[in-house]
Amino acid sequence: MFKLIFRTVIILLFLIFVTVALAIWKGGEPFRYFGEGVRVVGKSIMTFGDFVDEFKSGSKQMRKSYDKLKDAISPGGEEVKRGKEK
Repeated sequence: MFKLIFRTVIILLFLIFVTVALAIWKGGEPFRYFGEGVRVVGKSIMTFGDFVDEFKSGSKQMRKSYDKLKDAISPGGEEVKRGKEK
């Protein structure tokens, strides 16, 4: 059990050392790729958030239009609406 823990710690330390060495040696060049990927994902999330905000702000207006259309189409119109209030 101790061998497994010891080997895991050694491997993690080695990976950290290699990562730091690579960052210093190449001036961070290999990590810029990940930074660009994160930036693209962030822009996509912002675009999706704007879409959701726009949809939420327009949902009340769409609901009112839907209710008006439903009242106009349904037989009895106002009678159906009065039945809901009772």
